[in-house]
Amino acid sequence: MELGATVCHPRQPDCGNCPVARSCVARRQQTVDLIPAKVGPPKLIKKEIEVYVVIRNTRILLQQRPEDFPNAGFWELPNNETGPKKQLPKCARPLGSANHNITKYRITLKAYAIKSAKFEGRWCTFSDLSKYPVTSAHRKILKYVDLPARQTTE
Repeated sequence: MELGATVCHPRQPDCGNCPVARSCVARRQQTVDLIPAKVGPPKLIKKEIEVYVVIRNTRILLQQRPEDFPNAGFWELPNNETGPKKQLPKCARPLGSANHNITKYRITLKAYAIKSAKFEGRWCTFSDLSKYPVTSAHRKILKYVDLPARQTTE
């Protein structure tokens, strides 16, 4: 029996019809009106992540998210959250930004086209991208990328 859905409602508990009223600690201590404790909304955490769009000829560089991060095993563009903390090169071209929300996180991704840097990863054609589970945040950034118009070379 789901007591929380049928008898022990947070706003109006029906203690008179409760099958476990005899063993209810809240009823015995007369604290029924305090349970459940009201919790405020979670504190929002803002994150700003630089995303590097690295293109060589007709391929774009993807990296797999490390095991100790959320969405581990998914694929994404190189970035300063999961990758090495690199300083943005002076030749970086801004492509745009995207906002992404995950539970308490408010994430702003700022995308930059850069010439090939020393990143590990897998070079993929745009048609190959559908074969990889790419995070939804990075799919938003990929919309900015138009391969023929924005090629960078090593």
